[in-house]
Amino acid sequence: MLFLTLLSATIHGMVVDAETGTPLPGATVVVEGKGIGTYADESGHFMLTNAPEPPLLLLVSMVGYRTERLELSEIPHHLSVGLTPGDITSEEIEITASLTLHDMSQSPLPTQKIDLRRIEKANQTSLLDAMRLMPGVTVPGGTSSGSVDAFNPRLQGLLSRHTLVLYDGKRLFCHDGTGSNISSVPLLLVERFEIIEGASCAIHGSDALGGIVNIITKKPASDPFYAFRANYGSYGSAETGAGFGAAGPAGSSYILSVAQRSYEGRYDAESYRRLGASFKFAWKGFRFNGDYSEGSVGQTNPEDFWNGIGEAGFSYMTGFSHNDLNAYFNNYYRTYGSRSAQSGTAELRAESHIARSFHNLMLGGVIRLNRFERTGLSLVSEPFYGVYFEDDARPAGWFNLDIAGRADVYPVGGLQITPKAGFKLKPGRGLSFRAYVGRGYRSPSLQERYEELVPSGSSYKNGNPDIRSESSISLSAGTELAPFAFLNISLSGFYNSIKDMLVPQPTGDSLNGLPVFTSINIPRVYTWGLSPKLRVEGGPLWAEIAYTYLRSRNAETGFPVDYEPTHTIAGQATVEYRGSGVSLTGEWVRGRTYGAGNRLPDYALLNLNIFASPLKGLQVNLGAQNLLGKEIEIYEEGSVSASPGRTLNGGINLRF
Repeated sequence: MLFLTLLSATIHGMVVDAETGTPLPGATVVVEGKGIGTYADESGHFMLTNAPEPPLLLLVSMVGYRTERLELSEIPHHLSVGLTPGDITSEEIEITASLTLHDMSQSPLPTQKIDLRRIEKANQTSLLDAMRLMPGVTVPGGTSSGSVDAFNPRLQGLLSRHTLVLYDGKRLFCHDGTGSNISSVPLLLVERFEIIEGASCAIHGSDALGGIVNIITKKPASDPFYAFRANYGSYGSAETGAGFGAAGPAGSSYILSVAQRSYEGRYDAESYRRLGASFKFAWKGFRFNGDYSEGSVGQTNPEDFWNGIGEAGFSYMTGFSHNDLNAYFNNYYRTYGSRSAQSGTAELRAESHIARSFHNLMLGGVIRLNRFERTGLSLVSEPFYGVYFEDDARPAGWFNLDIAGRADVYPVGGLQITPKAGFKLKPGRGLSFRAYVGRGYRSPSLQERYEELVPSGSSYKNGNPDIRSESSISLSAGTELAPFAFLNISLSGFYNSIKDMLVPQPTGDSLNGLPVFTSINIPRVYTWGLSPKLRVEGGPLWAEIAYTYLRSRNAETGFPVDYEPTHTIAGQATVEYRGSGVSLTGEWVRGRTYGAGNRLPDYALLNLNIFASPLKGLQVNLGAQNLLGKEIEIYEEGSVSASPGRTLNGGINLRF
């Protein structure tokens, strides 16, 4: 280790916009294949410690800019890097949902992402619709245009509550046990999704049994930013948003945005409205973010909600480490009829990222307080404590080893240890193999234990104070081949064993003619699957297609635990020339079952979007969803409902 440290060096430099010379805070700087990297600070400066002796390849990247690859034959006294604005590329170096700095092409974790370019070219008007572009992600629901508004992606055959949804690394509420409230997330500012599949509790703690979805939005910068989007579609689906960002006083920067989304639907219970506002402020390593949203579902007997999110943080460099302190709160209030419920969380977190030799270390600790109250129940609260670490080690360019672990003290379950380990081998150019194993853990929420007669689609839910925590073992392996620069072929598989999984069970009671459910633990559940993928990217064409085989079984009965689409083929193809083109997305699903062998009809869904850019920064869209025009029976909240048939929508996206 001492020998390797003596052969290391420090690279100082600055990252700027190549066209305007504006500093680019948050840009990432990575030594390819070594797991060594850092960030540019608020003034665009960076310090990369423990860089290996030249020659080396330096990758500098930021969302919205083309990645710059610098071959260094010697260590420069000061390095100035200019990034050219352009589309987000698949080679982007980024901060992933695992919190540490990664070159995703080297990661042993089963990861994938979708960027702003794909979202806008396909004319996705909601975050849930955008998730349909991710192969292997199950999105219960039918066509787009607002027919389903709950954000409930599922990973590896597990339930929605087993997918931890993050907003710029912060937890979002699973507001009723079936989907996360994302109304506070400004779609206008979304830059990309990142997904980590498999148990990821070693870093993020409870809830991430199936994996993580991290929604990453634009950060404040001194360069002026203007954005506007508007879409209107069938059944009164309407979405508008506007945002503005610029430099503030004393070297600060900020972003403001407002948005609204509404849907009239085919009947009263489908209709909803959403209104949100967001504010981001950054100054010399400090950041202050705030989000507010409110809305309602239904018209005759509406369910109303409001949600407030606040964050304050500070990032700074000390020697070999990049450190971050963060305070965060999230409060969600909901009314339904004469009843109401309120959930909240407050969190303090500290992290340090340390680059030493071929190690990229991260150490962190968190304290979180959850609380819940409802009509007829006074406030209940409980604290969580956790410490965690990750070592992304790359002792050689062809080998990467990722080890992480976390210790938490939970009110239900006590002390829990959740480790994970993975590796990636690159024996030859364009060929790689990876494998991963991890333990997952989920402590039941206060809502799941204490809620009462909460409306949930076509049923009501009661809490169960006697439920136990869930735990899992997750295995994943895969291989990837890129024989040509434009072609990528991959194959991955997974296996999960879940102990004491929570499932809904009818209580035998009913209210307003609808059944009442509660949650119980079942001893053991297994899920497994296999997914080959093909991606082509070159010239005017971008295309990806994937097949997913999925099984999810109750070990005692042999029946599916919940919704199970056995065979799914999903893909997207985009042809673009000088800013104009066409994008086709689709999914074909067979072998759909729910519960104890209940079969649902197969379906095929095909969507088309035509886009044009008559002016720089302007995109005009005209789309048609469900071109085949067949109504699709979907699983939703334990019932079968029909989504709309063919729908149309059109709109504009403006960014400059």
